[in-house]
Amino acid sequence: LFLVAALVLFPQIAKVSHPLGSSEFVSSIAFISIAYFVGQVITSLSSMIQPFLFLTWGGMPSKLAFQGSIPDKYLSCDMAELARSTIQKTASMPLSDAAIFSKAMGIARKAEGSLVERHNRMYAYNRAAFCNLLLISILFALSCRYGLCKSYSFLQIVGMAIGFLLLLLLHWYRAKQRAFYFVCEVLVVAERELSGGV
Repeated sequence: LFLVAALVLFPQIAKVSHPLGSSEFVSSIAFISIAYFVGQVITSLSSMIQPFLFLTWGGMPSKLAFQGSIPDKYLSCDMAELARSTIQKTASMPLSDAAIFSKAMGIARKAEGSLVERHNRMYAYNRAAFCNLLLISILFALSCRYGLCKSYSFLQIVGMAIGFLLLLLLHWYRAKQRAFYFVCEVLVVAERELSGGV
């Protein structure tokens, strides 16, 4: 998506001749290789912006769960406290909330029928989608100065900027939801496993 946006917003990139030749096959292979590389970079960048996301969400989702700051539709305060006390009982010494969550993740990942890995992948996907859209928004801003968008009217640019902002907010919220679902699944599954599946 990022590469497509770059080609649309900066059409002069598409006009650059390929050093490997003009064959359509070679161009396709080069584009796929570049797309894979850009995807890896976006995944890495999305991991790097995770602290920023946590800051905008009010803190790390696992900490928010133990503070009772996650909305009840994801995880009730009672359930978070039950998971904390159940996991704490298995330890020989007092554990920090971070250690309790880490232990819960280990238990939940081994549990049969657990959706922890699925929720983790969905969170990572939505975080990467947010990062991708953030990068595309930066490309859009640059395009307003140096690319295709500099020929657009002020109202067209404002309309597109509002659209990008709305999409960014939507993906920010979706990543937040997925993080909360992940934390909830980890704690619920770990508590259930330690309580004997009751």
